Amino acid sequence: MYLLTNPVRDYAWGSERRLARFLGREPSGGPEAELWIGAHEGDPSVLPDGRRLDDAIAEDPVGLLGERVHADHGARLPFLMKVLAVAEPLSLQVHPSAERARLGYHREERAGIPADAPNAATATRGTSRSWSTH
Repeated sequence: MYLLTNPVRDYAWGSERRLARFLGREPSGGPEAELWIGAHEGDPSVLPDGRRLDDAIAEDPVGLLGERVHADHGARLPFLMKVLAVAEPLSLQVHPSAERARLGYHREERAGIPADAPNAATATRGTSRSWSTH
């Protein structure tokens, strides 16, 4: 087990105190929205020896992930854990599978919805609340 140093993302909607309190440190003075725990190549956790977690996994995937996870997902951590500290309302974000995205794209193309339409769900169903993925 390793004690990781984890990056904090400073999005505008973040709290100025909650993550600092959670981490037991003084606030940074600006908004802190997400604590990322994982091996995301854009901002990975760091091991006590200073190595990036994604690099360490690439060097020894079976040793760090185990045989089953490595067999199922390759030399990458199959998740990114985020601790959110929200100070402003957020929109709901749903990331479809590649197949769902492809089907939705083709459905919108057939309906004649421009690719830059601000809200395809509203354009096809009237409101995003009534839109269904089926």
